Amino acid sequence: MVLSRGLPVLGWQITLGMSTPDPARLYLGAQGKLYVSDDGGETWQASKGFPAGAIARALVTDPGEPLAAYAATVGGVWWTDDGGRTWQSWSGGDLRARTAILGLLILDA
Repeated sequence: MVLSRGLPVLGWQITLGMSTPDPARLYLGAQGKLYVSDDGGETWQASKGFPAGAIARALVTDPGEPLAAYAATVGGVWWTDDGGRTWQSWSGGDLRARTAILGLLILDA
């Protein structure tokens, strides 16, 4: 059973983020995966490069970069510059394994 095309039935912990420049682009962290939708949640695709089993605690987008977003997990921050298709470690893996990042904020400098 799916709630929306490409998205499995969700557990109790989900994190949702919306792109400021493109409100139809949504990011969703659930069940140790990260999903992206470009049509307002009608369909979803699993993102590549996000660490398997990582739980996204916070998702934010960069208002100045339409395809950039950041996901905070226990132990690090991940970022995308292609609308969530692929993810890379932004923190360089230098955070302690038990570091919990509970929120992210992007400020326009």
